[in-house]
Amino acid sequence: MSNFDGLSYHSISFEMQENFLCSYCHRLLVEPKVIICGHRYCSLCLKKFIKNDESTNCIVDNCSQIITNDGIYTDFGVINDLKRLTDIICYNKSNGCSWQGNYMAYKEHLQVCTFQHIQCEYCAITFTNHVLYEQHDRICPKALVSCPLKKFGCNTQIRREALQDHILSSSVEHLQILADICSFHVSEELKILWCFQNK
Repeated sequence: MSNFDGLSYHSISFEMQENFLCSYCHRLLVEPKVIICGHRYCSLCLKKFIKNDESTNCIVDNCSQIITNDGIYTDFGVINDLKRLTDIICYNKSNGCSWQGNYMAYKEHLQVCTFQHIQCEYCAITFTNHVLYEQHDRICPKALVSCPLKKFGCNTQIRREALQDHILSSSVEHLQILADICSFHVSEELKILWCFQNK
């Protein structure tokens, strides 16, 4: 029996296998998401390359679709098809894992599989399960994060460990951004009040 990144060849046709593979990790989709161009990704894989509510391009060759959080959808059709798979081999077989089973059990197995190796792209620490990786990803000091004032106009991206320094060193610029926003809102409220009083 041969293995195709989490799928055994004889369990489904090749065309179906292509629909079941993540465009990022090229393994069997876990919590599949689909974007507007039709490419599919694991939920965790999307989180890896769409950080801090940023937009990015689809990573599939010759696809220039911009991916934003509001353009990502749960792929219920593929989820239903995946639930019918009964002969899945863990993609960590090459690392020594002998697990085999159905799709729903596979998702649970990946949470505890001790043969997987997930490396943080920022600090290169390796984890043996998704839960530990996700916990680390939220606090990794080397990870790139956006300034908390991004939605107000500060477009700085900086390593998490340097974020506090950025906030302190940019306080004048940040205050100016907030002052500009507040003065706009105050003037809008005065316009509304003036219009209301002069009816």
